[in-house]
Amino acid sequence: MSEDDQDREGIRAGLPASVLTAWGLRGRPAKGPRPTLSLTQIVAAGVQVAESAGLAAISMSRSNRRALCPPSRCPVRFPAPARRSPPWACTTRCTAMAAAAAATERLRVGTFVLNNDLHHPAVVAQELASIDVLSGGRLEIGIGAGWNRPEYEASGLRFDPIGRRVDRLAEAIGVLKGAFGEGPFSFAGEHYRITELDGRPKPVQRPHPPILIGGGGRRILTLAGREADIVGLAPRILPSGRADPRSLTLAATAEKVGWVRQAAGERFGSLETK
Repeated sequence: MSEDDQDREGIRAGLPASVLTAWGLRGRPAKGPRPTLSLTQIVAAGVQVAESAGLAAISMSRSNRRALCPPSRCPVRFPAPARRSPPWACTTRCTAMAAAAAATERLRVGTFVLNNDLHHPAVVAQELASIDVLSGGRLEIGIGAGWNRPEYEASGLRFDPIGRRVDRLAEAIGVLKGAFGEGPFSFAGEHYRITELDGRPKPVQRPHPPILIGGGGRRILTLAGREADIVGLAPRILPSGRADPRSLTLAATAEKVGWVRQAAGERFGSLETK
C-alpha cells in the first residue's frame, strides 16, 4: 500500500459517520477509485467535520486558500474549482452560509468579511436575515470597508480614500440595523437614502445578529468599538496593499485595543475580540 493510500485510510478513519455518508464512503471499500464530490457535498462534509470537532463557528472568507485535506491523500476527489480553494470560494458567501447552516445543527455561520462597497446594505440585509431565519438564529455578520484595490478595479468601482470608505460603512451599519428593526425605517445619509423601508424577513436574533467589524486603523476600529459586537484586530494595510509589519507588534495591538476601548465606553466589557 502506498503512503498516500495509507494516509487516505487514516483520514477516513477519523471522519464522523455523517461525513462518510455525505462523501459516499459509508460501506465503500477503502481501496479503489475515489468518488468525485459535488460542491454541495464538500461544503456539507466540511462543516460537519468542524461541528463534530467542537468548533462553535465557521466564517466564509473568499481569500482563504486552505484545502480541506491534501488532494492526493484525501479519500475523495474534489472537482477542479475546489482543489486549491475552499468550496465556498466558488459560490457567493451568502449561498455557502445557507448550505453550511442546512448541513449542521449547532455551528454558527458567518462572513469574514463582506466588502460593503460591493453590496447595498438594504439588499444584503434581506439576504442575511433570511440566513438567520433558516439557520434558527446562527448567523454572524462580518462586514468591512474594503481594502483590495484590484477587486474594485476589476468591478469598475472607484477605490475611495479609507476615510470615505469607513464613512460609507458606518452608514451601511445604520441601514442594516434599521432594516433588522421592527417596522419600517428611513435613513438620510451622504451615501445611502432609505424611505419607509420595512426590511423583510426580520432576523431571529434580536435586535440583530452579532456584527463583526475588523481592521487595523484608528478610523475603522473606532467604528467597530462604537457599533460592532465582535471586533477583529487586523494588520493596517499600506497603500501598496500589503500589511504594515509595524502594526503586528504587541505595542501596536495594545494601541488598537485602546482605540476600541475609548470608542466603546461602557460597552467594551461586552465586546468579543478576534
